[in-house]
Amino acid sequence: MKSTVAAAKLVGMVHLKATVIRCSPQSGLPEEQQVDQADVVPGDCIRLTAGEMLPGDVRIVQARDLHIAQAVLAGESMPAAKSARAERSGRHHAPASLLDCRCLAFRGTHVVSGTGLGIVVATGSGCYIATMAEQLRRQKPANALQRGVQRVSYLLIGFMAAMVPLVVLSSGFMTGNWGQALLFGISVAVGLTPEMLPMVVNANLARGAGKRRQLAVLLCLSLAKQRVLVKRLDAVQNLGAMDILCCDKTGTLTMDEVMLARWLDYRGEESRQALLWAYLNSRFLTGLRNLLDGAILQTGQEQGVGEEVEQFDCVDELPFDFVRRRLSVVLQADGPPLLVCKGALSETVALCSSVLRGDEDVLPLDDRAREDLLALGERLNEEGLRVLAVARGVSLEDEQDLVFIGFLAFLDPPKQTARQAVQELRDKSLELKILTGDAVAVAGKVCSELGMPVRATITGAELDKLSGSDFCTAVRQATVLGKLTPGQKARVVAALKGVGHTVGFLGDGINDALALRHADVGISVDSGSDISKDAADVILLEKSLTVLAHGVARGRLTHGNTIKYIKMAASSNFGNVFSILVASAWLPFQPMRPVQLLTQNLLYDISQIAIPFDKMDASYLAVPRGWAAGSIGWFMVCIGPVSSIFDIATFWVLWFVYAANTPERQALFQTGWFTVGILTQCLIVHMIRTQRIPFIQEVAAWPVVLMSLLVSAVGLALPYTPVGRVERFTPLPPSFYGWAAATVLGYALTVQLAKVLYIRRFRGWL
Repeated sequence: MKSTVAAAKLVGMVHLKATVIRCSPQSGLPEEQQVDQADVVPGDCIRLTAGEMLPGDVRIVQARDLHIAQAVLAGESMPAAKSARAERSGRHHAPASLLDCRCLAFRGTHVVSGTGLGIVVATGSGCYIATMAEQLRRQKPANALQRGVQRVSYLLIGFMAAMVPLVVLSSGFMTGNWGQALLFGISVAVGLTPEMLPMVVNANLARGAGKRRQLAVLLCLSLAKQRVLVKRLDAVQNLGAMDILCCDKTGTLTMDEVMLARWLDYRGEESRQALLWAYLNSRFLTGLRNLLDGAILQTGQEQGVGEEVEQFDCVDELPFDFVRRRLSVVLQADGPPLLVCKGALSETVALCSSVLRGDEDVLPLDDRAREDLLALGERLNEEGLRVLAVARGVSLEDEQDLVFIGFLAFLDPPKQTARQAVQELRDKSLELKILTGDAVAVAGKVCSELGMPVRATITGAELDKLSGSDFCTAVRQATVLGKLTPGQKARVVAALKGVGHTVGFLGDGINDALALRHADVGISVDSGSDISKDAADVILLEKSLTVLAHGVARGRLTHGNTIKYIKMAASSNFGNVFSILVASAWLPFQPMRPVQLLTQNLLYDISQIAIPFDKMDASYLAVPRGWAAGSIGWFMVCIGPVSSIFDIATFWVLWFVYAANTPERQALFQTGWFTVGILTQCLIVHMIRTQRIPFIQEVAAWPVVLMSLLVSAVGLALPYTPVGRVERFTPLPPSFYGWAAATVLGYALTVQLAKVLYIRRFRGWL
């Protein structure tokens, strides 16, 4: 419960915004306001722009090239065009469903392109999506972590169900008291049940999910302190299992502070015309402005071109989308309207039929000249500059027969911390792939500056020509994948997952939403678009690979501590069953009373509360760790019986040395085995937690050491307390503690030998 509450609070720190038009309390005039989507109410007028999630069901009252993705409701992958006009009623014109109404948009969908205004008609349970509540309430398929925990739980519970009847039968036949035998069997079942598994798993995950302290249970939730918010606790383990990270270049490897470095004509010389027309395009667009538009407007103001735009008015707009990769506005001045286009170089040049020379001269553009323009853009890319093209035309219906005006070259320098972060991820055996809509040459230049080796590069157009195994091979080998559409990014992620990798995707744009949903762990940033934050599992408060490197380390630590507990429980339970079976078949009394067995189990469980606070070997954290449930069975079979050897040795000492071999002397036998059992169970925590030599080469975290000492002290002192007398313990002869110390030392040496042999055979420990 505490873990769930902590996770809910972390999710609450990520706010989705909506732009509403409300009357100002001061002036009483309508103004745009940014509010939380939870504060939107029916009757609000909201502005719709690319990337925004709809906070409720909306009646469109104004639209300009508005397209909304409603696949979450309709299952249709292509965005639906929306307008303010309703369909005419009648048998041949009425829409088949509400989703087909062009004038309606629904909560849970998002704007892909275009702009518009809408009136909110329903929110919350009144929305159309609420009618799908039954389907939405269906549980999602279990992920790898959930499946792994379930398999281990079923393994241990099945083992308990098979072995407990044998214990009951053995004890019943030897003692003749079937009632006590049944009660003892139930106590054994409780002792064998992995009841600490839910607590350890959730505490591990919650400890990795954020920071929170309480007096009752201390969960040092450290990822939030590292500026990482986790929306789903499962994502913490997935961060540790991740072996490939796909990310964008802009803002992740670079400063995300774009500056317009050059504005050039077709010959590569400085051109004021290129800057002027680019300024006009960015000045009059009504959709979502990006960093490139901001750089153009800032440079235009500094160069004085802002004074030349007063004569123009915007009469139409063709919004940007990630397929066309360009944006056009239609401007009206004294003469005929002009279409001004700004976009990716290759896509824009393909639409041009002529080129501007000087201020007015226009020259025809042939194939040879187009190749020269693209070659010049490629040279700029190789210098680490991102290149856009500017063109104008007179066709207002589409973007054809444009006049090429010039190049815009932007510089986004690498982050100072990026080189160190890339090296940290490589040291963690995490492969980094750059998936970008930018040119391959630009991304490759940035990678080389950061010391990141580029094995191969490929473009989206080249990927479209591949299918099946060729596609998988290409994306597996490539380090930089450029000129990708949103669908291609998602396809790349899916292909990597299909060949057995655990894939993370870091993105914050509208075009990253599909890939975020397909990734094993989707990572966005708090400053990203609403749709990207909604699709992500992890939110970074700072877009930095350094921050993410901390998350990866925490994920591996979380996974390691979880596996550590599971292998402790599995091996200890397996050994205890053998010991109980031997004792039940040998002794004319119960080897331990039910209440004593439950007390021992409770003390052992208390010692394991500290496991989520433990550390891991550096070698374990150095590589990605998936869920290997198959190794747990071998670990249980190989390590578990070692404890039975020393349990039987303890039985022999108590039976023959101290004559605890009659029902009248059973209290001595039970107390002796209880004491040795507590000491060995506390010791096994330290033996299993590391593949190195415990206490010599590796010492556990202080909470683990403290809990082990505390539980051992309680176990040794219990026979001398009133509680011990109630449980029918008896004081032990002083000489027995010498035998107990020898048993514990021999157990430690034997487990260490078994550990060496196990590592040599299975090439690993945890």
